[in-house]
Amino acid sequence: MDANHCSTRSNKTRLSGQTHPGRSRLVKRHIRVGQQSSITSLFLFNLSLADFLMALLIIPIHVIVEIIYLSWPLGYTMCKLFSYLQGISVFVSALTHVVISWDRVVLVYFPLRPRISHRSAVGLIVGVWILACIIPFPMLVVNQLHEENFSAQCVEDWTVLFPNLIVNRTSNPPQFLFEMDLWIGAHLVVDISSAYTVLLMILQYFLPLGVICGTYAAIVFRVRRLQTPGERDQMRDQKLNRARQKVSYFDSLYVANVAIIYEISIIWIKCEPT
Repeated sequence: MDANHCSTRSNKTRLSGQTHPGRSRLVKRHIRVGQQSSITSLFLFNLSLADFLMALLIIPIHVIVEIIYLSWPLGYTMCKLFSYLQGISVFVSALTHVVISWDRVVLVYFPLRPRISHRSAVGLIVGVWILACIIPFPMLVVNQLHEENFSAQCVEDWTVLFPNLIVNRTSNPPQFLFEMDLWIGAHLVVDISSAYTVLLMILQYFLPLGVICGTYAAIVFRVRRLQTPGERDQMRDQKLNRARQKVSYFDSLYVANVAIIYEISIIWIKCEPT
């Protein structure tokens, strides 16, 4: 009786010793999945902040200025802050989409590599906000409140940054021309406002969209080339092919949606009250 009892206890001990590593691996897997979802949630939360800034502040001011008043009734401080906050919102959204797309392509191509830590994700978000605050900073300086025809207008005045510019106020909007002699007989004239607009288009639209298109194209390419391990199963392979087609479809739809939204945002970023 004692021998049977001892053997039963020893068997239980061996079984428990064998199952503990499996349980620990399962727990680690759940922790890793939870960590991945929390990092993705951080990126999505940051994206939501930019969208809320656009929806709750930028769009209502556009409606007030462009449709209701047709002038600038919000004072000097908001004239300074409006375009700057608008630029921050668009840049945060664009850069966050870039970070999300890059994070996904790393997960697809290197599934066994540990994902970035929570601290690194927070650091990326902080870096996104720092860049988003630096790039549109000239808008905070050049936007000035001018009185025209008994109404206030919030317009750009690049002579605040570059006093030696030649101003052509006969055009609409005014041109702020920078002239430079390259060599004998060669003369360069650049409109600073237009040049800055082109720079914003590249940094806010074309460059992020190019990165997003490239990363999601790489994901689609990787998913389509994946080989299913094990023996061939026609029904299973058909289901996997349909799933891969859905991934390709939704990735294409996502990129098209981002392109349209960014285009609308970039059109708004340089709008001025008339």
